[in-house]
Amino acid sequence: MATSLDVEEHVRVFFRGRRIISKQIERGPMGTHAPGFHVLEVAPTAEGSVWHYVSAGCVDLRVDPCLEFVLATPFATERGVELVTMAAWYHLKEKLDVGHTLPIGDPELLDNPELLAARWRRAV
Repeated sequence: MATSLDVEEHVRVFFRGRRIISKQIERGPMGTHAPGFHVLEVAPTAEGSVWHYVSAGCVDLRVDPCLEFVLATPFATERGVELVTMAAWYHLKEKLDVGHTLPIGDPELLDNPELLAARWRRAV
């Protein structure tokens, strides 16, 4: 079965050449219910490009469907880590799927950020 390490390796290969930092939120329920959960902050390759925040750890929660989340923002922000963590927690409790939407509008991010749910295929 796939693990968060497989997800992290995939992200590092897909975004090869970019600075990627693993971040965790200490407060809130994810730290208790999913201590290995973290978010990868992916820096852009050029100024003016978007930052990506990618969950790594939903796959370890064994929730069906098996999803990870990607948020694109116009600038670096800790709020990106928080929003991806919130989406993962919501998925753990409400079982999201590709195409579901969440009311996570955030004035700090100016325009609407893009939050995507990506189906993770488990290895057999």
